[in-house]
Amino acid sequence: MAINNSLLIALVYLLLVFNLAGQSTLPEQNTTGKNLNSKSYSAEISIDPLLLLFKDIDIAVEVYVKPNVSFEIMYSYITKNLSPFDLFSNPVTYHTAGSGIEFYLKYYLVSDHNYDKIYLSPYFRYRNIAGATSNNYISLRNKRFAFGLAGGYKFMLNERLSLELMLGLGYASFNKFTYSRVLNRDPDFGFTNIDVIFRVPLSYRF
Repeated sequence: MAINNSLLIALVYLLLVFNLAGQSTLPEQNTTGKNLNSKSYSAEISIDPLLLLFKDIDIAVEVYVKPNVSFEIMYSYITKNLSPFDLFSNPVTYHTAGSGIEFYLKYYLVSDHNYDKIYLSPYFRYRNIAGATSNNYISLRNKRFAFGLAGGYKFMLNERLSLELMLGLGYASFNKFTYSRVLNRDPDFGFTNIDVIFRVPLSYRF
């Protein structure tokens, strides 16, 4: 149910983004008088093909909101194995799955209005995953809000296609674990408050 609700929210956001994309207009010429390579495009859609190898999915839409600035929203389907650190008992692995939503506000540092090359972006991400141990003895749910700073480089393969490398580092300000049984003590999941981003999305402009 949580995955379906998150998917519905993501679809609503995507519809809003497409609406903004249809209303946005780019100037035909920048202040230096150079032609704009992206003048006929207002947005792009992307997917990270590397995640498909791990049965995960990232689908994002990036909208050009003003020269050198864009807004991106991404929906993720996540599968993740969580193993708490415990010196006093045998390791237990929770096989979880769920969904997440991420927001980026990208500022491109090269002022050619083509929305490529080097950029920086603050980001916010939400994750809601749940799962159980292999024997279904106990299940958990993890809800997590994180924010931080990301940066990357977007390389144009041709006029419409681009390949991007994004790295980010942040902190989970809210990271709650709930369990189906009452435990003697909460498991220690180590450094899960540290948020790391590594993405290699392939994008198409329209």
